[in-house]
Amino acid sequence: QEHQALLLVAQSDTADRIAAVWGLSTANVRGTLTRLRAELDARNRTHLIRCAVDAGVLTLVPKRGAR
Repeated sequence: QEHQALLLVAQSDTADRIAAVWGLSTANVRGTLTRLRAELDARNRTHLIRCAVDAGVLTLVPKRGAR
């Protein structure tokens, strides 16, 4: 679930959208994101993704046609 959350955050999904996809409360999703930020010592959502990539937890692949 945490890896999926990272992927959705990397795609700019909001906590509300992630909650809807998972069928959970927004508070539950925010709690997961807060826990991930603490684990990776990230300051915000953007930094969270950078820290996850740097830690090897997440690999980002550019979309087709993106430069």
